[in-house]
Amino acid sequence: LFYPLYHDPGAAYHHCFSIVFHAVTMLIRTIGGYLLLRKLGLNRYVIIVGLVLLNTFLSSTMYFGLLTDNLYSYFPLLAFFILNYFEHFRARDLCAGFFVFVICVANSPFFALGYFYEPVHFLVVGAAIVALIFYRSRMKFKAFGTSALWIKTAGVCALVVLILLPWGMFARSLSQDFYVANSGINGTEGRIKSIFNPKKYFASKSETLISPREMPFKVVDTTNDWWEKSWIFWGAGIIGFAVFGLIASRRREKYIFGTSLILIVLSNTALDPASPWALAHWINALTNPFAFLLRSYHMPILLMPYVLFVPVALGLQVIIEWAIDGKTAVHWFKRILLGGGVLALIVTAYSFPMPVRGYAVSVFTLFALLVVMMWLPLPKRPRLIVAGFLMLAIMSVDSNALWKYYIQNQYHGRYFCKDDGRHIKPRIFEDFKQDQPLILEYQDPSIIPWREFVRVMPTQTAPAMHSEQNHYGMFYKYAALERFLMEPNIYAPRPMAFKDLYSDMGTTRLLAQNSRFVFLSSAQEGGTTVDLGRHVERFDFNLNNVMFHKRPRFLVCQWPLPDNFARYTATGVFTLDQELLKVIFNGETYAPVQGALTAAYQFDVNNVRRGYLSVALPLKAEVMGKPLQLFYSRSNELLRVEKNTLDDMRFQYLAAQRGYLKTRLAFDEKWRVTVDGKAVKSLKVDGYFLGVEIAQGKHTIELKYWPGGNLRLLIGLSVILTFVILGWVMRHGFRSLERI
Repeated sequence: LFYPLYHDPGAAYHHCFSIVFHAVTMLIRTIGGYLLLRKLGLNRYVIIVGLVLLNTFLSSTMYFGLLTDNLYSYFPLLAFFILNYFEHFRARDLCAGFFVFVICVANSPFFALGYFYEPVHFLVVGAAIVALIFYRSRMKFKAFGTSALWIKTAGVCALVVLILLPWGMFARSLSQDFYVANSGINGTEGRIKSIFNPKKYFASKSETLISPREMPFKVVDTTNDWWEKSWIFWGAGIIGFAVFGLIASRRREKYIFGTSLILIVLSNTALDPASPWALAHWINALTNPFAFLLRSYHMPILLMPYVLFVPVALGLQVIIEWAIDGKTAVHWFKRILLGGGVLALIVTAYSFPMPVRGYAVSVFTLFALLVVMMWLPLPKRPRLIVAGFLMLAIMSVDSNALWKYYIQNQYHGRYFCKDDGRHIKPRIFEDFKQDQPLILEYQDPSIIPWREFVRVMPTQTAPAMHSEQNHYGMFYKYAALERFLMEPNIYAPRPMAFKDLYSDMGTTRLLAQNSRFVFLSSAQEGGTTVDLGRHVERFDFNLNNVMFHKRPRFLVCQWPLPDNFARYTATGVFTLDQELLKVIFNGETYAPVQGALTAAYQFDVNNVRRGYLSVALPLKAEVMGKPLQLFYSRSNELLRVEKNTLDDMRFQYLAAQRGYLKTRLAFDEKWRVTVDGKAVKSLKVDGYFLGVEIAQGKHTIELKYWPGGNLRLLIGLSVILTFVILGWVMRHGFRSLERI
């Protein structure tokens, strides 16, 4: 959609993916947070500061993962409708909250039902308890008696079905066509049988993270940067503001969020049914229908800052009320509690690990000064100055700690010395005895060209890559130059045909011998490869008349490619031959990159598919009169590629003799193969892969997966309805505020 607006079309996807995506996500998070704070009747300055904190301190870890960032950002909006419903018991609030959760499920079913839902479930439990105590008289539920109500209910159900239908089709395919390790489907061992089963729940091998006794020390420990084994960044200042809110605020919502926080903490204790800390586990085992999906508990922890959001805002409100008019919800006995709590935090801070002791003590001491100031009968202007200065000081110290957390975190400061794409920091990994440069990759099927081969882990790539998971596209500027097969795990399902591939050493050797995506073989199993070879084509580009675009550290020049250039070959990512595409200028060999050009001596392979060659030259390059050379190693068998999508491919192939055309696609009966327009029987070749028998000569081959279905249409309809319903939900949220 956006690539025509860019000078370098290949960079459009990556810019939108890493900027526009986050902007939309932040908009959803901000609207939800605004509705939540407006519902609480907080001061406008508190709302502004609270939303800034929500999108910085309280969502810092979310920027490490795009999937969780977008999904978890719906939490404030969902919390708003949960609170509304349990306060007023209006059907529209229930419907709006249900729609938000349906959108979350369509976003990411596994994470939404498992990790995301656990804190939501605790919030519902807390809201129900508060409603029973304070709003019991309002609990008047309407019976299904009127035809209008039945019609509305049917309409809601129809919309939900249309939104989730394509994802249900995917789930059905996942359970039938894929091997998902440790999931409980297709013969694997999982936790599906533990639904509402406390015995199986407590007997699971799910990993828990921390003891409540360790929480005060881990929660602000910015030196422990592996969030799978520790607490994510909250900040001592965030904790202090939350303590203010939970102790001093008069809003009843603090009990709901306080209960949720306690239960999330307890859900990370040991799975011992007799333990005094087991309350959250019992709630999960008996009332959470999706508890069986909780393989580990670090993902729900990511939502804890969002649950802290309301207590933090309530704490800010207490301070602002005192600063503006001297009136505060901190009565004399609450002041004693608050002062004692801050003093206890200061004393506890002295027991913190040495690297964070000074940070924790300084923040809690500032809070102690704030508590002392609240005792003193100060005029309005000094109150405002003192409150503003102390709050700013607290946030400044937290900001410094947050920065240290970022630069020490595994996803940021560990890999790259400089942000220029050429200086990669060596890193030692387990099972590797020497330092290896790590290249993180993100590959998008819509811009990656013909898939030439698959490769088995561990792979010897050039440059070397030892990473079993992509990092959600955060490092889109850095791309590995090979593809590999990972062993299946619960997050990376594999086709059923590949279930035993990873332990089959014979197939490993076979793939090492011939890693091309499509080739001709003399036999269905094994056999010799019939190869017509390759030839190298050279294209010269004159720099005299090209238009240069100056960047801060390099020049970008771009040419249209000749009509006879094979544009389907846009990158060397999936090829055994690293020299498939090569750019040479002034004796320098340029590096192929996927996405934005970030430094000199690079060329953007994505633009090749659009018919352009984009090259980044050094600023002081002598360009006049010297041609730039593009070398392309072309296959003599693969004559032309007419279609190249993940489920629909058509190409022309020249077979040297009669044999078996083999691909590295997993065999699946849903593939439909045609040769020269005639349907032929697909074969399982080399034990795991898709192939077809063909005669000697030139052929047009077409491969289609799941043809004749309505999946694309249903996905488009689902996306459109999602945005329409999200708009209605937000409109209803703002209109409900008008009635408060």
